[in-house]
Amino acid sequence: MTHIASWCSAAYPRKGLFLWAFEQNVLARSFYERLGGMVAGNTVWIAPDGTAVTELRYAWKNANLLSLLHDSY
Repeated sequence: MTHIASWCSAAYPRKGLFLWAFEQNVLARSFYERLGGMVAGNTVWIAPDGTAVTELRYAWKNANLLSLLHDSY
């Protein structure tokens, strides 16, 4: 996460970043929340088997701040 946040910060200064996580992926969601990610939307993805899966959009307002967390972990 810190690597991509650093890249985003260098390529797009003062911009945020976001990613999608499956609602049922509690471990990933917990990780993103510990890194300061906030749920900023959702959508439903239709899996290849036809199952509707809720996705949550996690966002960080400032990629530079996220890139600085490397020393914390």
